[in-house]
Amino acid sequence: MSLQITIKEVDDIDLDRYCLLQQQSFEAIFADNRIYTSYLDPTFFKWKYSTPAGKARIAVVEENNCMLASVAMYPVYIVVKGKKKRGWHFVEAAVLPVARGRGLFKCCMSLLIDSLKSDEIIYVFPNSSSIQGTIKAGFRKIEESDFYVRCFFNVFNIDRSAIETDFIFTAGQDVYADAMCAKQDVVVFRDAAYMNWRYKQHPHFTYYIFSPVENGRILGNVVARSVIIKGIRMLLIMEMHSLYDEVKKEMMSFVRRVAKKENCFIAGTFSGKNGKPSLASTGMIQLPSYILPKRHILMAYAKQSVCKLESEKWFCQTGDWDAF
Repeated sequence: MSLQITIKEVDDIDLDRYCLLQQQSFEAIFADNRIYTSYLDPTFFKWKYSTPAGKARIAVVEENNCMLASVAMYPVYIVVKGKKKRGWHFVEAAVLPVARGRGLFKCCMSLLIDSLKSDEIIYVFPNSSSIQGTIKAGFRKIEESDFYVRCFFNVFNIDRSAIETDFIFTAGQDVYADAMCAKQDVVVFRDAAYMNWRYKQHPHFTYYIFSPVENGRILGNVVARSVIIKGIRMLLIMEMHSLYDEVKKEMMSFVRRVAKKENCFIAGTFSGKNGKPSLASTGMIQLPSYILPKRHILMAYAKQSVCKLESEKWFCQTGDWDAF
């Protein structure tokens, strides 16, 4: 069979072959960071590629009945200056080692970009091997996120009894999401449907979730889970945002209790400038970028000028990145 590049949805793909492509393509990167690829299974992709905003699109390259490369994008709702639009998160840019150098990544990206409606946006966090191709495809750098950490030296004295993992986002989260969007120029719409899909319905990972409430009104969200990166166990904070900075101390108290339960002495989070944690309310400090294993760069593409992209204030935290 000659080289073919097509766009498919998750229900139209041989997921066993697709998972093998992902595992083989990312094997070296994952091994370098001491991360297992076993979670990249059919159950994972069925969940990930079916979001509250719709089905993912996957550009797949096949030749002689072999799956050589793919790039996927899943839809989310993005609020730009108060207007909700459908956006896309570019993910899983996978090319088999034997197929690299043939321009397959670029072909897949171009096909997906051509499928966009005029007012849609794509955002991506490229790795070192895909960033140049991403720039050539027309993506613009929005900003480079920093990594913030806090160490807990007295976690043995913390009570763990009150921590639960059965939290479900309800209608109150929708009200909070609207209030959060009113404070940001560009932000992924974090309503209950999105947050439950992103964190509660994940087939493999367990997330700890806490939302401070006052008079029945949600004031913020904190979401975290333990990870092991390069042999270091830490608590990764996926979301930490609030309407008022004063509640961050209560949220960090929750993070501290989770760190104790998960035997983590370090908690960390990626954040853009528009959502960075303050030292006063969280005790978190910024790590120098040169010691990080990956430059965490947010890039975006708009088919038309639906926003000024790089000049707008984007709200971006760890959870906006699909990797964890």
